[in-house]
Amino acid sequence: MEFHRYAWELDRTGGKAQVLTGTGTMFRARVLREVRAARRSGELGGGSSYYSLASLTEDDEMTKAVKTLGYRAMSPAGCAVTTEVMPTLPKLWHQRLRWQRGALENLRDYGWTQVTARYFLQQFLMGFGALSFLIYLTYMATYTTLYGWPGLSPFWTAIGLIFMVEKTVSVRRAGPKAVLVAALMVPEMLYDLFQHAVYFSSLWGLIRRSEEKWVAT
Repeated sequence: MEFHRYAWELDRTGGKAQVLTGTGTMFRARVLREVRAARRSGELGGGSSYYSLASLTEDDEMTKAVKTLGYRAMSPAGCAVTTEVMPTLPKLWHQRLRWQRGALENLRDYGWTQVTARYFLQQFLMGFGALSFLIYLTYMATYTTLYGWPGLSPFWTAIGLIFMVEKTVSVRRAGPKAVLVAALMVPEMLYDLFQHAVYFSSLWGLIRRSEEKWVAT
């Protein structure tokens, strides 16, 4: 469902990719040579070769590298990507923790630039949304425990319905099972809480400068 939503977003943006897919990306040879030269000259960090050996997420770092050099990252229409999902919750946790931590570290290393500005904004909105969601759940749980169910607000019910429609429409290409899961909302809300835990854990690890490593899957 995540991959289908990303493909839907690519369609709406004319194929502009936020991240060059690690599963498979094609580069012009001269672009990779320029990246290596920029690393060796100090214009880009990450060592002296084509890919950064210091990054946990080489695809995200390479995206920022080529965009910094003035290139576009595109995903051709009709080019689909499939990948194996993590079979257990601990493996999913380690995978997403590496992705999230790598994205934050890459932003820290590149700093605020014309290229990274939108990525900084995305991370801020992700954190703001996660914090707002947790505050809302805490408030509702506390209020319901003390005073009982507050009832349905027409305004917030309408907002929830819009949210549900967007969730279901964005996965319609994944088939009826995906649409059903999205319409139920609860499974994805639980998954959102999982993602929020990954985000805050990654942010705390970045602040503490704890070491994060690849984990075999």
